[in-house]
Amino acid sequence: KVLVYVAGSSKFFSPLSEAICRAIGQSLASIPFLVLVTGGVYGVAETTGRTFCEERELLLKEKPANLYHILPRYVSQDQSMKARQNPDGTFQNLPFGHTLFIGDSFKERDSVVARLFNYCIIIEGGPRSARIAEEFMWNDNIVIPIICTGGAAAGQFDLPPKIHDVPLGVHQDDWSTLVRRDVTAENIAESVKNIICSLVKCRSRKKMKDKHVSGFRNPKNRTNKMRTKQM
Repeated sequence: KVLVYVAGSSKFFSPLSEAICRAIGQSLASIPFLVLVTGGVYGVAETTGRTFCEERELLLKEKPANLYHILPRYVSQDQSMKARQNPDGTFQNLPFGHTLFIGDSFKERDSVVARLFNYCIIIEGGPRSARIAEEFMWNDNIVIPIICTGGAAAGQFDLPPKIHDVPLGVHQDDWSTLVRRDVTAENIAESVKNIICSLVKCRSRKKMKDKHVSGFRNPKNRTNKMRTKQM
């Protein structure tokens, strides 16, 4: 399984962003081995997650879908405009997918998810999304910014320029599509799908290569293999 995290604004600043979220959710649902994880808030996370869930159930007859939402156990500040928060500061389960609770603040939650998952899609986003993106990069994980949606995805809020560097194994045309405003939401979603599939293949090849090199460098492994052949 490949786990992909999606983060971004809790309230859309552009109709295009909402269309992109729906298109990405629909496109990623067609990858059977993909598990989608969201931050459990309104806007980007909920729209992408809901569309993914509906499409996955339609395509693969999968119920419940491979969809998870991760929220803090408790936050003292009022976040009821951004998420399904109870009066006591805890959060409700989302009505679709599986909801998990980690940490006692969004910052604690973000630190955990940035270590757990290899890929993070950012759509729009404010300072919190920028922090998540930076946490992912600190952990040598890949951020896929939908740059044309602006906000954190466009590198605002003091994000380092490297967020826009093309990752190893990704086709330049697919990455360039993330910047363009003259293409459809479906074009962007298709490029996101291609990017994730390319990254998964690249990571898989690297693991195979590392395993081969490790076995070659370990004399004990080679000796055991030679003995097995002689027997």
